[in-house]
Amino acid sequence: MGLPLEAQGISQVSMNLRDVTVTPMHFAFEAVREIVNDHGGKTCGSELVGLVPLSAMLESGRWYAEDGCDDESELVQAAIDGLGLDQLAPFDSNVRIIEWALKRGDQE
Repeated sequence: MGLPLEAQGISQVSMNLRDVTVTPMHFAFEAVREIVNDHGGKTCGSELVGLVPLSAMLESGRWYAEDGCDDESELVQAAIDGLGLDQLAPFDSNVRIIEWALKRGDQE
């Protein structure tokens, strides 16, 4: 579904990814980016609503990171940068990644 976000001066493509093992986040993002580019537009980033599994972030991070990178934190950052997850608002991986949020909750 596409809709304008007038306050930000952009349009948004909204979708639900129900199974990131079937459609990884970066596949969906890159497909949208390609379609937008084909129509003369620019993709500025993406947004996640809710929590995301660490495995999904790592898989996308491997897509965007330099070859051979296996550091978990660097892969997560590569996913954040590659998917543009911090374009509209800061993306706090300690709160938004399920496993890290649970670990954080256990420490509090």
